[in-house]
Amino acid sequence: HVAGGADAPGHGEGPGAGGYADGDVEMMDVDVDVDDGREADQDPYEFAEPANIMPSLQKAKIKVDPDADAVPFWDCFGSKKWNVRKSALEMVRDAASKAVRLDPAERDSYASLVREFKVILAKDANIHCAATAAMASEAMAK
Repeated sequence: HVAGGADAPGHGEGPGAGGYADGDVEMMDVDVDVDDGREADQDPYEFAEPANIMPSLQKAKIKVDPDADAVPFWDCFGSKKWNVRKSALEMVRDAASKAVRLDPAERDSYASLVREFKVILAKDANIHCAATAAMASEAMAK
């Protein structure tokens, strides 16, 4: 191109559209207003139905050994068998993971669960139980 000549962009008929040679690109500022029907500050959590996971957990009984009796959910956390404790923690983790939003009316029950997680994380010698307690608390926090 010759500066200011007939071949300069916008002057005369060049080989490309608008007087630009093939491969030349003109940059412009363009404001694009895309309306997807949602406000930018809307949170899907606000529209999710609160899920109450406590009734199903409280009714649950854990049986890991075919020769032993099933253990009620709240008693699992104090069990001497690590696999019973881990199974109860897995139930909480799975239920909380499936729920988008936990029911705020059950705060006291959730606080009781968190206290159980705290005890397991602080005192349980079994790494599987401690790791599952951490995952269950993470699932409830989301």
